Amino acid sequence: MPASSWSIKDSMDTHQQRIVMRLGLCWMCVVLLAPPLAWAINFKIAINVPYQRPVYYPQMEVIHQFMLTAQPHFLTLDPTGEHTFEFVSIPTNRSQLSATLAARQAMADPTVVGIVGDASSGFTQAAALAGSSAHMWTCSGSSTSRTLSDKSVYPYFARTCPDDPQQGAVMAYFIQSMGWTSAALFSSSDDYGLGVTQIFSQKAQSLGIVVATSHLVVPGQINFTRSLQSVARCGSRIVVMALTPVGYNGIYLLQQARDMGMLDPQWVWLGFDGWNSVLPSSLAPQDLLNMNGMGVVAAQEQSDTPQYLQAAATWAAAGYSGTPLANSLFFLDCAYLIAHGVLKLASTFGAANVISRNYPATLDNFLPIFNGSTGLVQLDSLGNRYSRFTIANWYNGRKQDVFRASDTGQRFTPIAPFIFASGTSKVPIDREPPVNLNLQWQGLFGVVFGVMHVAFLAGIVAISGYLIRNRHEHAVKAMSLPFLLIISVGCTFVLASNLNSVGIPTRESCTGSMSLFLLGAQLVVSSSTAKAHRLRCIFSETQALVKAITTRQLMVIVGVFVGVQGCIVAGWSYFSTRMPTSMASMTTVQIVCANNTLIDVIFLSVSCLYLFVNLVVLVVLAYRTRNVLSTYRESGSLFFSSLTLLLGSIIIIPFAAVDFGSQAKVGEAARLLSIWVTALMVFVILVARVAIVAHRTKLLDDPPSDLLATVNMNLAENTLMKSFLHSTSDRKHAKDMHTRCLASPTSLYRTTDWRPASLYLNWRGGHLVILYDDADNHSASAPSSIAIALKALVVMRSSTTPRVMVLSTLNREYLIQTAAEAVVDEWVAALSQLPRTTRKSGRAARISANTSGSASPSSSGGGGGEGIGRRSGTEWLSTGSAMLVRKLSGTVTKPLQK
Repeated sequence: MPASSWSIKDSMDTHQQRIVMRLGLCWMCVVLLAPPLAWAINFKIAINVPYQRPVYYPQMEVIHQFMLTAQPHFLTLDPTGEHTFEFVSIPTNRSQLSATLAARQAMADPTVVGIVGDASSGFTQAAALAGSSAHMWTCSGSSTSRTLSDKSVYPYFARTCPDDPQQGAVMAYFIQSMGWTSAALFSSSDDYGLGVTQIFSQKAQSLGIVVATSHLVVPGQINFTRSLQSVARCGSRIVVMALTPVGYNGIYLLQQARDMGMLDPQWVWLGFDGWNSVLPSSLAPQDLLNMNGMGVVAAQEQSDTPQYLQAAATWAAAGYSGTPLANSLFFLDCAYLIAHGVLKLASTFGAANVISRNYPATLDNFLPIFNGSTGLVQLDSLGNRYSRFTIANWYNGRKQDVFRASDTGQRFTPIAPFIFASGTSKVPIDREPPVNLNLQWQGLFGVVFGVMHVAFLAGIVAISGYLIRNRHEHAVKAMSLPFLLIISVGCTFVLASNLNSVGIPTRESCTGSMSLFLLGAQLVVSSSTAKAHRLRCIFSETQALVKAITTRQLMVIVGVFVGVQGCIVAGWSYFSTRMPTSMASMTTVQIVCANNTLIDVIFLSVSCLYLFVNLVVLVVLAYRTRNVLSTYRESGSLFFSSLTLLLGSIIIIPFAAVDFGSQAKVGEAARLLSIWVTALMVFVILVARVAIVAHRTKLLDDPPSDLLATVNMNLAENTLMKSFLHSTSDRKHAKDMHTRCLASPTSLYRTTDWRPASLYLNWRGGHLVILYDDADNHSASAPSSIAIALKALVVMRSSTTPRVMVLSTLNREYLIQTAAEAVVDEWVAALSQLPRTTRKSGRAARISANTSGSASPSSSGGGGGEGIGRRSGTEWLSTGSAMLVRKLSGTVTKPLQK
């Protein structure tokens, strides 16, 4: 064949080929642009779950197998019979990277129209994010994180299980329905745990349920000791776990809880849907026992739809016993969702466009409404499904639904007994009743505390009565009975404030306790200050202060000081918002009187500062009167009582201000006991001491009964029996003496009532006897005779007090004025030889005269004393007491005879 022929033939073949190609392109355009045609296509649905990781997700292996057994039902799903569906299994292997790679592998196959998976929210987010770039529909039957509801990030994602907000709310309502008011919380650190925890906490708070403690669990954590210890201390015995059993080591958590005794019958552990899909065969027997009594919030899956009945029958036909594993039906409904959605898109945009993933469909265009294996499946615009819930109960390795929630999830209908860890259906309490940290009268402390205060108050009444009865005793007079009684009243006020602090505080008791305490302390300090002030005035060398100060004047001063404090307290009570405030925790409750405003702080500070200034004045006056006559000297007592008040305040104020937490009862008891001890010491030092001294000196100064009988007998006869004045003892060194004189009991406040008398000395008995001339008119306050056990002798030699001796007993002084100085000298010479036997040591002592006219002690053991000292239990005034003698002379208000 010529070459030209070959050339023509080749040109014709090329032309024909071009025509065929053009016709093919036109046909393709017709196919693509024409209305959807009924092509029979086998769509594929990828099953992307970690079914190859049974160690971590053993249930997913079972769920994957369940889906494969249900695959034949998808061959006839299309009512037109044109399209079929086939499952393609792609393992994700428990990581976000694996989930992303598995999604890309599914997208590489143009016949794959959707992905079912993944097992957890974190893996599903990775797969859904990868699929969104290629118009790949993704559905999960167990991913509940509300993050997946963000359609700006996951526009092609939907789920057939309820999301976290629904689970969290149902759990809170269930806890409320059981009568529990508290719970402890464990949460995984992923979106699932954080999402459930947030909604549960919010709903629990609105229902009055206290989340006692919350702990975050990170992936791979195996040590939960510190978290469990915190839960054990928080007080609540209801523990909620928003974490998965395996992925976040919930099984390890239960193991350690068992070792710490936190799986005992009084504890209740609750979980979410992750604990609903536990595969019993994947756990050790002990781990299954650790779940005894656990309650699980789970979405209701089983229904009576044909899809469920077909799936259950196929599952049983495949040789599997029992109902499908939890979440299996949700994953199966995901496949149904994708299949129905693809059929909907194919009828709208054409099967070819679905295969090419080239169509303008949104989630609203895709989502179908259908009957699935879990009932009617109807999703909202965010791809979320509302579902009804059940409460499942684990016991002895078996899970059983025991409550069915209402449509709103707020009410629960029992369908089977809930078996708790105790093995019974008795509902445990969520916590022990909180311990009341307020001190109560019930119990040992209340009884002891009450007895202590009653005994103290009885002592105050008894001692005050004794002082009133013996008010004419010199020891009582010297310490000023009215002020002793005021101090007793002040101590009573302080005790009343203590008693008012026991029990549950009220608004009245909050204000009353502090008011009584401040007024009582002010009464004590003001009365003591008034007494010290009077001593200072009496013994002052300044003539302006020598004038007499009456009790009435001092009472007015005390009233002014106490009145100022009362005004402060009254103003505080009027303006105060000091109210009882409840300080509650999971395990304790305490009602305290709180200073709620600046007004309370100001008034309390002013009251304490005012009391402190008074206390400082008292200390200064006590120091200024430290050198007065011992009978009247009270400086040591005032110093000691002031120190007691100061130290008591240092102890009491911190106990009142510091929050002792669970040990508040101990702190309050210590505060009240400190107040009691402080009040007791002050009362003993300032009041009871006076009664003791008065009683003791009364016993010491009582002369022998035969002596008084002789004195009284001779007074009646107006003569003195010789048998009284003469003795059969040794008369070599001294003799009985007798002289006429003027006698008067001394008083630091005024010296009056001079009475003519006779002074007798009984050498053998060692007594001085004063016989008053007006014996017929004597009374209890002005006795007819006095027998003196001499303790000290002071001779007063001054122009204002001539010829005067001061005879001192243990608690009295008597002024004796003689007719001449020679008589005084004679008595001093005689008394200097007077033998005396002290009651403490039994040693003999003598009163020796000195050049100044005062008497100073001497004994067989040593020389004279200096100032004011003690020898063998007896007190003497020596020559160093000249200043005291001078001051004593200034108190004589009636001129003596010259």
